[in-house]
Amino acid sequence: PVLFCGTDCSTLESRYKDLDWRLPIPCYNTPMKNITISIDEETHRLACIRAEEMDTSVAELVHQYLTDFAADAKKSERERRRRREVIAKIRSNGGGLRMEDNLTREELYDRVAARSAAEDAKRERHR
Repeated sequence: PVLFCGTDCSTLESRYKDLDWRLPIPCYNTPMKNITISIDEETHRLACIRAEEMDTSVAELVHQYLTDFAADAKKSERERRRRREVIAKIRSNGGGLRMEDNLTREELYDRVAARSAAEDAKRERHR
């Protein structure tokens, strides 16, 4: 038997002999919360048909959606925190946009001089 959580299910196997134990079945070792949603009959009917076509249940589809939704929120918060850290690091190193860092039009189109000036500025910042 294969359970999503990977636990031994020998007691379940003896209790539910008619199940196909080659298929993964959901098993939750953590306490689960029940939720109630309201949807119109047509949406429910179509969701049930679609879930059946996918060999799953509407409840499992909702569970998966909410799990992914929560994971995306955690990922977004990590990205925002990382972005703030990078900006703080740039500012602490004296980085950012300064007028004296701007090139004149002539310097901008003189690529050799611009590269040399950029390398000099980089070496200056790392001292």
